[in-house]
Amino acid sequence: AIHQNSKREKKNFVIVDCAALPETLIESTLFGHVKGAFTGAERAQDGLIKHADGGTLFLDEVGELPLSIQKNFLRVLQEREFLPVGAKQRQHSDFRVVAATNRDLRKMVSEGTFRDDLLFRLQSVNIHLPPLRERIGDIGDLTVHFLSKLCQRYGVETKGVAADFIEVLSVYDWPGNIRELYQTIEQVFTEPSLGPTCFSIHLPQRFRVLQAKAGLQPKHVLLPTSSKKLPSWKDYRLQTERDYVEQLVQQAAGSAKNACDISGLSRTRLYQLLNKYDLKI
Repeated sequence: AIHQNSKREKKNFVIVDCAALPETLIESTLFGHVKGAFTGAERAQDGLIKHADGGTLFLDEVGELPLSIQKNFLRVLQEREFLPVGAKQRQHSDFRVVAATNRDLRKMVSEGTFRDDLLFRLQSVNIHLPPLRERIGDIGDLTVHFLSKLCQRYGVETKGVAADFIEVLSVYDWPGNIRELYQTIEQVFTEPSLGPTCFSIHLPQRFRVLQAKAGLQPKHVLLPTSSKKLPSWKDYRLQTERDYVEQLVQQAAGSAKNACDISGLSRTRLYQLLNKYDLKI
């Protein structure tokens, strides 16, 4: 989204998977090489940094970048210049850097596994993505989105979603975040007994155990009966969410702390919902 809404949108968006870079070829992969630079280098080849010229260089899992290459990479970030393997003349690349990590880089700095100067260079603008457990309200939309993608991929009709299906997903804490949710939906999608609608019974066993412990009762419908006009999914979700927040405010007796304890929401997410529905606590 950052790339597509910038002046660089017509240039390349280059992904560097730092966790998958082979350490023996990392310099060649990033900086490129000239012909004959090493055994097997039968022709010159540009690296990922050169491909990102004019565009965006996305460092995915930057915490996995080997310490041995961090110094060279810091110079590239500062000067936008690099030296291909085996070359004698530096090359220039004008790129924007976006980096992502699920690791604590400050802790890595204290442990000596990540350079502090590289961290300072990367953290000019920080965007914190809250874990899925702090935005449970997104699970319904994400589930419908993932199901739609899977149905489209395999050429089958769109699946419906029962209320108990979403309820069970919403009481799980999702340590693997959205990737784990997608994997779960994909597992449900391949369930042989799955019909036109996803029910909680189609979820893996660990979720059904969670359902029993939480005392959630199976439900067979998500929306009004077919004899009535169905609301849009967005309208239904918003009304259900508003009803929940209103009841939460009442049960919390005016205390934001109580509301967070009851709902499991973070304080930030709680106030986002209160502002969204013009409620006070």
